[in-house]
Amino acid sequence: MTTDDVGLAAERAQLARQRTALALVTSAAVATRFSVEHLGLEVSIMLGLATLLATWVFVAARREYGRLRRGEGHGPTPALHLVALSATVTLVAAAELMAVTRR
Repeated sequence: MTTDDVGLAAERAQLARQRTALALVTSAAVATRFSVEHLGLEVSIMLGLATLLATWVFVAARREYGRLRRGEGHGPTPALHLVALSATVTLVAAAELMAVTRR
């Protein structure tokens, strides 16, 4: 594996993180929009928090991608981003489970 391959792998990982975060922002925002009137405040808070977490990961991954493109090197392993994305998925899933059980 050459050093170019390592740089490309890091770039692909950053782009994948951005796509995942953007998809989660969209799904949480849409779910929030449709649940506010019918499911109550707690579900809306969960989905709002999920939207904020995913937005934070998207912005952070976008900045990291910019650093990679400018050749400023690799940042630290984005373990916190992965934890935030996992928490986002958990919040959206829990909110949707609450939505299904309340109907």
